[in-house]
Amino acid sequence: MVKKFKVVVNADLEELMPDLLKEVKDALINMNGDLGNSDFENLTRLGHGFKGASATYGLADLSEIFRKIEKSSKIADKEAIRNALAEVADYIANVEIEYAP
Repeated sequence: MVKKFKVVVNADLEELMPDLLKEVKDALINMNGDLGNSDFENLTRLGHGFKGASATYGLADLSEIFRKIEKSSKIADKEAIRNALAEVADYIANVEIEYAP
């Protein structure tokens, strides 16, 4: 069974949300490449940035996953990073967003 992620966010973000989700999807490609190249510095930077952006957009679960990426990258834990990147991909593929005033 596929897990759906349901979130309710501010309606003011409705026009911006698709751009954030696309940016995250695109970044996943680069982050998987960074993992393959052991570029933990860039993974830490991207994890930190997307952690904040996700939180700002009201996507607390996604922010938490990026927090794990940031933390795991600081200690070069490839397995934890790999798992978290898979979690991000799963989240993006299965998030259902409702916009509320």
